Amino acid sequence: MRHIVEPSGSQKKKRLFCTLLITLSVIVVLVTMIVFLNANLLLPWQGEARKNQQVILEYAEEHYPKATIINKEFNTAKPFVWNNFRDCIVFKLDDVEFGITAEKGRILVDGYFGARVIAQFDEIIQDGFLNPRGITAYTNYIFADIL
Repeated sequence: MRHIVEPSGSQKKKRLFCTLLITLSVIVVLVTMIVFLNANLLLPWQGEARKNQQVILEYAEEHYPKATIINKEFNTAKPFVWNNFRDCIVFKLDDVEFGITAEKGRILVDGYFGARVIAQFDEIIQDGFLNPRGITAYTNYIFADIL
């Protein structure tokens, strides 16, 4: 005749704690992997964003080798974007921030010249005319590239 030994209350708690700890560890590892893959555009549905990122970075390296990256906006990597399939990386060069935008693996907008004009316009109008006279003005300049 066999005797079945029931685990004691402390053994049950220990087993439950170990199971809970393993489950939480697996969840943390999976979430960390997904966040890492998403941040590096390595998920399968982010192919368009990877292609646009590569095109933008190659273009920037060729035309603005000393520019630094300020921000990245990959709309094509987002699961529910319905109307904006363009990706943009914002750079900074000579104290001017500008964006380079790509869609379907080709450059659409190089915003450096527009941003440079706005910076010079601010310097001439704001600093050279308005500020010395104590004039406060709200200004908003928009320079658009025609595609």
